[in-house]
Amino acid sequence: MGKVLTTLALTAFLDSVGFGIIIPVLPYYTLKLGATPFQFSLLTVAYSVAQLLFSPYVSGLSDVRGRKNILRLGIGSEVLGYLIIGLSPSFYPLLLARFLTGALTSNLPILLSYVTEMDQEERSRNIGMLSGFYGVGFVAGPVLGGVFSPLGYRNTFLIVAGLALLNFLLVSVNIREDVEKVKVSRPSLLETLRGAGPQFALILALSLSFAILQGTLAFYGDRFYRWGPEQIGVSLGVVGVVQAIAQFTLVYRIVKKVGEKASALLGLSLSLISYLLLSFPTGQVEAYGSLVLLALGYGVAQNSVLTLLSKTVPKGGLGGAFGFAQSSTALGSLIGFPVGDSMFQYVSPTSEYLLSSFVVLGSIAYLAFGIREFKTS
Repeated sequence: MGKVLTTLALTAFLDSVGFGIIIPVLPYYTLKLGATPFQFSLLTVAYSVAQLLFSPYVSGLSDVRGRKNILRLGIGSEVLGYLIIGLSPSFYPLLLARFLTGALTSNLPILLSYVTEMDQEERSRNIGMLSGFYGVGFVAGPVLGGVFSPLGYRNTFLIVAGLALLNFLLVSVNIREDVEKVKVSRPSLLETLRGAGPQFALILALSLSFAILQGTLAFYGDRFYRWGPEQIGVSLGVVGVVQAIAQFTLVYRIVKKVGEKASALLGLSLSLISYLLLSFPTGQVEAYGSLVLLALGYGVAQNSVLTLLSKTVPKGGLGGAFGFAQSSTALGSLIGFPVGDSMFQYVSPTSEYLLSSFVVLGSIAYLAFGIREFKTS
């Protein structure tokens, strides 16, 4: 990798590591500040709603103001947000910090726009590489959070703020802005939404089905296999690692052989098989195998759809397009978690995965028969 690509990959890694570190720490920290579990859930809602509402606009600004400038804005907001959390005397400043960070942070969409513009022929490989580094960071983050937590909850957030500051300096020094290159034939956000609506719908479906899994796997594992936190942690860790490996080494090879649309159909098909296997539990080995299959399918499908998106939207609208993709992911999470938990509790312990199966099956039909072949922008 060249210097710029290495910097972008490291930026993605540090960004997701920082986010991942706070996952095991934030619940306990909020309780220590006197908050209730419901109030803690509001922190997740505040961040996701802010991403949903503002990500397309903030990412779209990078099409006009330059990738580097808006990327530094996002990372800078993370530094500020983590400092507010680490120094806060009560719960409510945490809510403000999470909303502020969610509203101003569109780092991954901007990084995806950057690597897509660097090499049009290798966009699938670059997207996979960047997503892989982001995924590895997200797996490593919670582990580091557990390591840092004995130092104190406040100190952990100050450490994360330091990592974000390091990331800010890395971008400032190693990435050169080319604003003129970005200011070309920029479509409006509405035009982007209309022109790439099918891709956003597919990303929403992927996110929705995967959020259902994330929200219910602990309950599912306990119900059928008596899994505890350790087994759930290992399971999600395996999913993250396999997904990252697929993004690093597999997706771009499949895309080169069969094209983005066929590759996306393959990934969706693997995901469908996995959700169906989880819907009819037989044993722990089969459950672990289903999760590995899902990690492969999700990784292949996600990167293929993102590559399709990058080929559909003009270069001057890539930031806004990837911002809408992030909003679609946030919307899927906002819907998927409560729907999955409710179905597990009130319908049946496997009904949520049957729902995921239908969502993915609908996506396969939509992509195969409802969308004409995409053309490179």
